[in-house]
Amino acid sequence: MDYKLERFALIVPYYRNPTMLGFQIREWEKYPPEVELVLVDDGSPEPAEAVLREKATPELLKRVKLYRIEDDIPWNRGGARNLGAHVAESPWILHVDIDHVLPAECVQPLLNATISTDSWYKFERYRVGKADDTRLKDEIPNDLEYGKIKPHMDSYLISKRMYWEAGGYDEDYSGSLGGGTPFVRYLATIGLSAIMLGGMHLHVYTRSVAKDASDWALDRSHDRYTEINKQKRKNGHPKGVNPLRFKWKRIRVGYPSVIGEFDTVRKLLEGNSIARFGDGEFKLIEGAAQIREPANRMLGDELKRIIRVNDGLTCLRGIPTMDGRGAKFVNWSKHYERFSRNLNPRAQYYSAFISRPDSAQWIHNVEYAELLSQLWKDKEVVVVSEPTNSMVKVLELQAAKVIKIECPSYETYAVIDELEKAILKTGLKIAFLCCGPAASCLAYRLSKQGVQTIDAGSMGGFVLKLLKTNDKKHS
Repeated sequence: MDYKLERFALIVPYYRNPTMLGFQIREWEKYPPEVELVLVDDGSPEPAEAVLREKATPELLKRVKLYRIEDDIPWNRGGARNLGAHVAESPWILHVDIDHVLPAECVQPLLNATISTDSWYKFERYRVGKADDTRLKDEIPNDLEYGKIKPHMDSYLISKRMYWEAGGYDEDYSGSLGGGTPFVRYLATIGLSAIMLGGMHLHVYTRSVAKDASDWALDRSHDRYTEINKQKRKNGHPKGVNPLRFKWKRIRVGYPSVIGEFDTVRKLLEGNSIARFGDGEFKLIEGAAQIREPANRMLGDELKRIIRVNDGLTCLRGIPTMDGRGAKFVNWSKHYERFSRNLNPRAQYYSAFISRPDSAQWIHNVEYAELLSQLWKDKEVVVVSEPTNSMVKVLELQAAKVIKIECPSYETYAVIDELEKAILKTGLKIAFLCCGPAASCLAYRLSKQGVQTIDAGSMGGFVLKLLKTNDKKHS
């Protein structure tokens, strides 16, 4: 059946190619949203994640789907391509090697192309750069900087249905150069191959342009492939079996890196403040209501400015860590994309879970409670909370002086200016806030005025129990 392509997934394997990945990123920035971008890091010692975070814009980081094979197996390109085909959501996939770039001007004609479900498609190619030792067989002069060469057997557009009907790449060949050949040969027996015309082509880069354009750190001998192929033909296995046999994980590059709970507290002990953001704060940013605050555009806009700013001030921004070890990771991970839309991928964030042992169970111990208590122990502090909040009891247990400022249980943001003035009037230089989403705004405001402010949330409850339990043991 023939129909218009309209969307496809570009699948690119990566192994120690940071410079070449930069060339890919430059084109990806220009691609329309109909192109699904899937990058598979094949266990590279120089991770693709670092390259993406350095070179891609925040908008592109939110589009790229990065996966990493956790075992560093030489020549595991077949496994990387199988993984890309497995996770791609588009019904059509375009496989290219890292040194093969689809120019941005070719994308829209490709999306408009008429294709057949019974065919798979190769592309015209143009070499960019003088020949290197992997390109000496090109039928153009070695010194030519740009010229047309033969289509590549391993760069093609295919439906996911046909790809898996052919079995995917045979991962028995992982560890040997040339392992893709049996798959492409078998593919030719079940589907018609055609050449994409109409100006659609690929650029293949040489090492004279990008020093790591092709795999440079691996042995390029075909001996192992020849040995495996000989044995498999003897056994009569025409296609791959047992794909995706290697451990892999997704890396959310659209979501920034987050400092853990213990190190976040240590950063606070240096005198920094913290404004914390959870699901409720993100709801307000998105224009919805939170359990303690109705939808409020002014509050949402203030929270959005704080969460995105990267101004080097002393107020840390705490966000969910998305740590896979967390007891509630499955629930939090559902919000990856939603939270990412309002985060700055280049900013440094800290853990919002410094008061949440339900999401970071490793902080539910006396060591952590005593580390936290250094923030207030023997100090003069002010606390903003409801009268019965456990944080007041914790502070009264260990602080030298506690000034209490009462806040309403609901719609605290309506009186935020009065609370700010009341805190400043005390003259104290450290404040603890237990007043819902308004605390995030207060923490940021007060940090700019020289007051170290801790958005403490429900910190008091579990810390009080741990400290009292420890006191009983010592007694």
